[in-house]
Amino acid sequence: MPRWNKRLLLSPHQFAPSQEDLIVVGAFNPGATILDGRIVLVVRIAEQPREKRLGQVGLPRWEQGQVVVDWVAEDNLRWVDPRVVEMRDTGLMRLTFTSHLRVVVVEPGWERWEEVGRWYPQGPLESYGIEDPRIGAVEQRLLVTYVAVSPHGVASALAQTDADLQFDRLGILFPPENKDVVIFPESVDGAYLAMHRPVNATRFSKPEIWLANSHNLLEWGNHRPLAIPSCPWNADRVGGGCPPMVIADRFVALIHGATRPEEAGKVGRYAAALLVLDRHRPDRVLSVTPLPALAPSEPYEIDGFVPHVVFPTGWIVKDEQLHIFYGAADTHVAVASVSIDQFSLMVT
Repeated sequence: MPRWNKRLLLSPHQFAPSQEDLIVVGAFNPGATILDGRIVLVVRIAEQPREKRLGQVGLPRWEQGQVVVDWVAEDNLRWVDPRVVEMRDTGLMRLTFTSHLRVVVVEPGWERWEEVGRWYPQGPLESYGIEDPRIGAVEQRLLVTYVAVSPHGVASALAQTDADLQFDRLGILFPPENKDVVIFPESVDGAYLAMHRPVNATRFSKPEIWLANSHNLLEWGNHRPLAIPSCPWNADRVGGGCPPMVIADRFVALIHGATRPEEAGKVGRYAAALLVLDRHRPDRVLSVTPLPALAPSEPYEIDGFVPHVVFPTGWIVKDEQLHIFYGAADTHVAVASVSIDQFSLMVT
């Protein structure tokens, strides 16, 4: 495995909340691209109510362009994990936070950055928030896949952006429950290609990543699973991470996986692995790194809102270096860098 040069890049305290009655608890899971020579990150910002009430838990949601808080009796809640609660009277789930997206320009060297835009949830299908953007260039279009969360569940959606960094929604790609969608940078046999992660709540199978094809980016079919080996590092979850890129005439993607939780109410350990696919037959898996290529080791990856998490969501190549941007402990943005030559050895 390459020796990564890791760096903590962004933290929650560096971002102002969207409203005075909220606090930022996470700045993480960024999409990444290079636009007009600038390194652009789209960062997920998670917020919770600032107020605390004895015997109650505040559950935020978006309504008509602002965050409102539903206060629920604590004895009516069962904590699934730090992120999710279940209503005992209805059996329905709620998030303990809500998320929106901030657009950030980062200078090479990582010493300086500037917030240049905000993308807020809109409409009933995004009322619990928008999360985990991935950015890919497809036929000169800059596409953003993201997660839309609402009372209807967790869906995958598509938007596009441009030099002005506007957020133009194109619609839902995959209905609940589906997430971690990444679109390939080029078509195959005249069709667009995406990886997605159906959430198998009834576990007839191990966690899986699926492929799908489309002729217009909105209507998807020809769904089939990828043959990814089941290992301890992905025994609980597996899904797309960074959008695929072409290296050595192969599609190369970084995927994430999670171990099974050691106890109820906890979350497993998240790490990342390298997935290599045949460029002409992308449903053919050429290799998956047998051990995680990128795993929690630094204090900011181990301690946080969800401990022991490395969750890659964007990567760029600049000045012969590959830079992987990822969420650390569901709290921070970090970057791991390596020479593109050293990284290419893992592919070939």
